[in-house]
Amino acid sequence: MKTLPLVCLFVVGIAAGISAAAQLKGSPYELGIQLGTGLYNGDLTPGLLSPYKSPGLFLGLSGSRKLSNVLALRADLSWGRVKADDANYTHPEYRQQRNFNFKTSMLEITASLFWDVLGRYQRLAPYLFAGGGLSFVKVIRDYSSLNPEYFINDPAITNGLPEDIAHRLPGVIPVLPVGAGLRYSLTQKIALTLQTSYRLMSTDYLDGFSKGANPDRKDHYYTNTFGLIYSFGEKNTLACPR
Repeated sequence: MKTLPLVCLFVVGIAAGISAAAQLKGSPYELGIQLGTGLYNGDLTPGLLSPYKSPGLFLGLSGSRKLSNVLALRADLSWGRVKADDANYTHPEYRQQRNFNFKTSMLEITASLFWDVLGRYQRLAPYLFAGGGLSFVKVIRDYSSLNPEYFINDPAITNGLPEDIAHRLPGVIPVLPVGAGLRYSLTQKIALTLQTSYRLMSTDYLDGFSKGANPDRKDHYYTNTFGLIYSFGEKNTLACPR
């Protein structure tokens, strides 16, 4: 799997953090806010860069606790939207005739373990993370602009779309966020972050379509965010073991 190298690195980081057995000084808690884009990847995006044609807004609040000089546990509460529209693409030609589109809004709660790759305080610090959570979603799909005559001999539309219409849309989706970021410390209390987080999930109805589009391709989404972090303790609050 594509995520295997990231998972392996993350496991190594966890082992390093446990073996470090660092002791905390001062407050280990941090609060943060993130703002960015939610990007959908699925049946209605034909190419790698297609999600950037219809970005959605994404806003998050976070609270974290440092566990050692390399590990932190973070909880996130996020609001956002992902969307896509066949009409944005002229190739392949059938997309202009199918004209499927959707908007999915979400309220997401996740908990993740963060690994500071360098393992010590740096002004510019890369990190990796992985976790789990739930996304409470509201899917609004639209097939009203479909040209049925164009697909008269296409069973994916004539048979598949009625199956999708009859299928109950998800309200809660388990998600596994994995990602990476950069943290830049402005002061002992304030830091900026740039982060990309990919949500692994098992549903094919994040966009409201499956049989009528591409049932072999599962839906996913990811976020690119800019963040502001406030630390309650001194910046270098983690003492290395003696």
